[in-house]
Amino acid sequence: NADSKKLSSYLYNEKYDKFAFFYEDMFKTKFVKQNIILNHLVVDNVVFVGMNSNFKIDFTGGLGFIDIDKLKEELTNIDLIYKDYSKIAVFHHNISAFFENNVTGQWDKENRVVVLKMLKSFQYKAVLFGNEHTSGSVEEDQFFYIGVGSIGMKYITDKDTLPSFKVYTINEDNNNLTLVQDLFHLI
Repeated sequence: NADSKKLSSYLYNEKYDKFAFFYEDMFKTKFVKQNIILNHLVVDNVVFVGMNSNFKIDFTGGLGFIDIDKLKEELTNIDLIYKDYSKIAVFHHNISAFFENNVTGQWDKENRVVVLKMLKSFQYKAVLFGNEHTSGSVEEDQFFYIGVGSIGMKYITDKDTLPSFKVYTINEDNNNLTLVQDLFHLI
């Protein structure tokens, strides 16, 4: 009914307004939820590009999804500045699964294929993601899928994932960059 849609819309906007306040306080820049690329961080010769995978998320949830035309436009703009950098995409939704028994993670299946193809065409080397709250990584054809874990996990039984976080060290050797990953569990 109209009242429940109005309430759902209010709660959806309320959720993003609170996140926007946090984001703007943290990064001292405006949060624009319509953008794909929200921010980027340069460390040595690596640029971490934070992307919004919440394009189709409403108050009740949903799968990761990125508007392809807008992604291409924004990746082109980043590439103009950081063409010779190693690039790593960072987003919330797990585009691969380490805990669940599927390949696509919590991502729209068709969109996942096109997003990964586009990232690879722009020479991205890896994706970092959360959402699954599981720490894991896998390499396929020199492209890395990295689940970062979750500090906020509840460890109740020995079957639960330990609360964790990762710290990365960037090493450069003969113009080759490597990320060294250290995993920390909170006990």
